[in-house]
Amino acid sequence: MDVGYGDAFREPLRLGDPGIQAQAEGRYRLIPWPAAPARYWRVQQERPDRTWKTLFLLDWIPRQLQEFEPMCRFHQTSPASRLTRLRLCSLATPSGRITLTASANGSVFKWIETTPEGRRERLLKDEKEYEHLLACAFGIRLPTTSSAPERKMARPTAAPTEARQLSSKPDPKPYPAVPE
Repeated sequence: MDVGYGDAFREPLRLGDPGIQAQAEGRYRLIPWPAAPARYWRVQQERPDRTWKTLFLLDWIPRQLQEFEPMCRFHQTSPASRLTRLRLCSLATPSGRITLTASANGSVFKWIETTPEGRRERLLKDEKEYEHLLACAFGIRLPTTSSAPERKMARPTAAPTEARQLSSKPDPKPYPAVPE
C-alpha cells in the first residue's frame, strides 16, 4: 500500500500484515479496526516515545480513480487546503526528508530536516536564502525576470459553484472516526 503520505513510509506497506514493518523513516503497522476488522484497518506510525499514532483508516473496498477527483481538486484549488496556503517543496533523502516552506504572504521561510533522530527547523533570513536553498537542494530556479514580490505563490481557486459543491456535498460513504 502506498498513498504518498508526506514524511511517512516510502516503500509500500504489506497489506494484511499486522506485524511491525520497519523502514528508514520509522516503524509502521496495520491494525484491524475492532468495530469492523473485515473492512477497516488503522495505519499507524511509531512515535519517538514508542507509542503509536494512527495516520489514517484504510478501507478495503476497492475504489475507482474518479472517486478521488473531488478531494484532489479540493487540495489543489480550495483556499481551505493547506497546500494552497503555502509554498512547499519536500524531498525524501537517504536519512529522512528535507522540506522548504514559505508562508503564502512570503513573510516566513523555513528549512526543515527530518531524520530518525528527530526534526530540526530553521527560520530563513529572507526570500533570497529561500531561493538559494530551492536551487541548491531541489534544483529549482525561479524566473529572474521579475522581482521577488511579483513571484508570490499563485493561488488557484475553484469556481464559486465548484467550491459550493465541494463544501456542501455530503460524503456518500461515511467513514468512522479514526481512533488514536
